[in-house]
Amino acid sequence: MFESFENLIVNAAKAAGCNTVVQDKNAPTIWLDFHAVWTSKLPAECNRQEILDEVDKILNNVLEMRKSLKAVPASDLYVMLAAPYGSADSSDWNTLAAEIERDDRLARKHVWLPDEEGENFDAFIGTTFLARPWTVADDDETRADALQLLTKQVSMPTGWQEVLLDDDLQGEDLVLKLLSIEMDEPS
Repeated sequence: MFESFENLIVNAAKAAGCNTVVQDKNAPTIWLDFHAVWTSKLPAECNRQEILDEVDKILNNVLEMRKSLKAVPASDLYVMLAAPYGSADSSDWNTLAAEIERDDRLARKHVWLPDEEGENFDAFIGTTFLARPWTVADDDETRADALQLLTKQVSMPTGWQEVLLDDDLQGEDLVLKLLSIEMDEPS
């Protein structure tokens, strides 16, 4: 049996580093830090009018929810919709998903078109605010490679690379060490 769409989103949010992940008991909403994400499944049949009517119903519910929110979460709402498994290969579903996602009324919309096994969920998450393209493997060589790529685009002061790769330095200590390097360098 496939994992529920909501559970997939919750797990992706935790993997992305969200500090607060709470599923609302009264609505199909997941709170990811300060982002409200309304989740829903789309009808099984790819009938354009039926699906757009369903999306409109969802947006009416989102509007009601939005009225009760404070300014920040109300202005940063997301709707994540799941089409039926196997819809990824359907040109009709792809066209309809693109149409739904282009409509920015009330909330940003993301439509997951699962392949037969649902194995393309990570690619879907990569199109949302949960994407973490800067995440690299947790080893010194990979981090150094990522830092090397950055230094090709941005000049980095002498000594910074070693400090940035030092796992023992974090937070205020890291900042103080970088500042001390800057203060010791002659201008």
